[in-house]
Amino acid sequence: MKLKNTVTRKLTAAAASTVMALTSAAATFTPMNASAADHDYYKALAMSLYMYDANACGKGITDGPLTWRGDCHTYDGEAPVGSLGGSAKSIVDPDGDGKVDVSGGFHDAGDHIKFNLTIGFALSSLALSDYLNPGVYEKAGCKDHLIYELKWGADYLMKTTFLDSSDKVAAIAHVVANGGTDHGIWSAPEVQTYDRPIYWLTESDNNSSVSCEMAAGLAGTAYVLKDSDPAYSAECLKYAKALLEFGQKHVGNNSGGIGGFYDTAAQYQDEEAMAQAWLWVNDAGSKPSRVGKNGDYGNSQYDGWVYS
Repeated sequence: MKLKNTVTRKLTAAAASTVMALTSAAATFTPMNASAADHDYYKALAMSLYMYDANACGKGITDGPLTWRGDCHTYDGEAPVGSLGGSAKSIVDPDGDGKVDVSGGFHDAGDHIKFNLTIGFALSSLALSDYLNPGVYEKAGCKDHLIYELKWGADYLMKTTFLDSSDKVAAIAHVVANGGTDHGIWSAPEVQTYDRPIYWLTESDNNSSVSCEMAAGLAGTAYVLKDSDPAYSAECLKYAKALLEFGQKHVGNNSGGIGGFYDTAAQYQDEEAMAQAWLWVNDAGSKPSRVGKNGDYGNSQYDGWVYS
C-alpha cells in the first residue's frame, strides 16, 4: 500500500535509528556474527532485533537464540488483581480468585518493569521502519524475526487489555512491577521472585497517552501482518480501535506506576495522531484529525517524544 497523502519523510531516519536502538527473537532464529569492519547494514538491522529477545519476559524464552536468557517472571501469570474494583474487576477476574494472567511482553530498557507505553511505542516504531522502507527486512533476511517480535509484543498488549461484551475497553493492566522496587534489585530476571503489582487504567482513571500509544503499536503490527496473517491483523485492529476510542473518550493522565519514569503530563495528541494514522493506512479509520504545524498541534499539544 502506498503512503496516503503526506507522512513526513523525516520519520524515515527516525524510524531507522529507533529500530537499530530498540529491536529481540524466537528459537527459530540463529544469532549472526559481524564486525564493525563489515559495514553490512542489512546484517546490523538483522542483529538489532535480538535486543527484544534480550528483554523478553515470560515463558518460551528458554532454549531460544540467546543462551544466557531463560523463562522469567512466570508468576506474572497469576498476578494479584490488587486494587481494581467495580464492574471492571468482574471482567478482569470473572472467576473471582483475585488473580490475572499478565505474563509475557518485554522488560523496559534492561530493567524488569513492563510498561505498555514503551511496548506500544516499540511496536509502532518497528512497523514504521517496515512501512517507510518496503522490503528492507526481506533483504536483510529477517522478516520472520520482525513478525515474531511484533506478535510477542502485540499478544501482550491485547492480553493486558480487557474488553467488555461490547468490545469496549473495561480496564488495562498498563504497568507490571513497581519501579522503585525493581531498581533496587540487581539480579537476572530468571531468578527474581519479588512482588510485581499491577497498575490499572479504567474509565474513571485513564492515561490517554498510554491508551493511544498501545493503539498505534497494535495498528502498526496489523499493517505489517495484513497479508501474511490477515486474521491476526484483524484482531490487532479490533483492539487498536477500542484503545483509541478509550483514550479519546476517557481523557486522563493516570501516572500510577509510570510517574518518575515516563512523563505523560503534557499532552496525548501526538500518540492519538499516530494511532489514527496507522488505522488510516490500514483502511480502518479516518485521516488523522489533528495536523502538526509549527512544532505542535496547537496550544502546545505535543509532549516532545520523537514522532509528531
